[in-house]
Amino acid sequence: MENITFKIHGKQDELITVSSSELINEIVLGHNIDVKYAVIQNDLDMRKIVSANKKDNLQTVITGDIEISNSEILGNVFFEQIRFGSNVSFNASVFNGQADFRLSNFDKNVSFESVVFNGNTDFRSSVFMCDANFSQAKFLQGARFKSCKFKGIANFSSAVFGTGSVIRSSFNGAFFDSIEFDKDALFNSANFNTNVFFSASVFNGDANFRSAIFKGISDFKAVTFGGNLYFIDVNFNGNSHPDAKTDMSFATFKKCAVFNNISFGMCLIR
Repeated sequence: MENITFKIHGKQDELITVSSSELINEIVLGHNIDVKYAVIQNDLDMRKIVSANKKDNLQTVITGDIEISNSEILGNVFFEQIRFGSNVSFNASVFNGQADFRLSNFDKNVSFESVVFNGNTDFRSSVFMCDANFSQAKFLQGARFKSCKFKGIANFSSAVFGTGSVIRSSFNGAFFDSIEFDKDALFNSANFNTNVFFSASVFNGDANFRSAIFKGISDFKAVTFGGNLYFIDVNFNGNSHPDAKTDMSFATFKKCAVFNNISFGMCLIR
């Protein structure tokens, strides 16, 4: 039986308005979501449905594809403790509020390519079973990926973290600590305008930081690099934070580690 698709397409110069409650109802019914060039009003909030399932010891599973592209979400997004059984894509969309995907499972491919996160973004303890694409995404407030598991390729190439205006605030840092990357992790040309933390993470595939820019504290303490590591044409500590440093204390390098044409401020390796 073919899945039903909830389809709403506006135009690039004429966005169409969509009710968040209508979208939630269609998602709960298991329908595919195909929304382009739209403005989504109010919060996209799955918490009541998750709470109801918890009472019956059921996991909240979204079975249909979700594609919301070139759209703007005016409120907050709460998809905590959800299992996404199909593909998920928010390409080129704008999240104006908080984006909460904590403790979720993504069974298939997920893409947040060119997304703008204007509020805090939280993916802590989520599991990505396939490739996860965050390339060219902009995380303008806090970005939390602590304790995530990436089973496929994790692509953060050309992503931007922070605006640089609140670099001393730990709340607005980029947190990639205690993560397991099973395949390649791509951070090439990423721009870290805020403090970034990779401490105690494990890179089982290659870790690519070519042409990345680090303007704050760069914490790589006790990281395990199981594949090849590439720090080529990298700028650490670009004079924007006088207390900034790069810390690779107790890091483990199991294969080739390439450091070439790097600009360091203070760097600790022991």
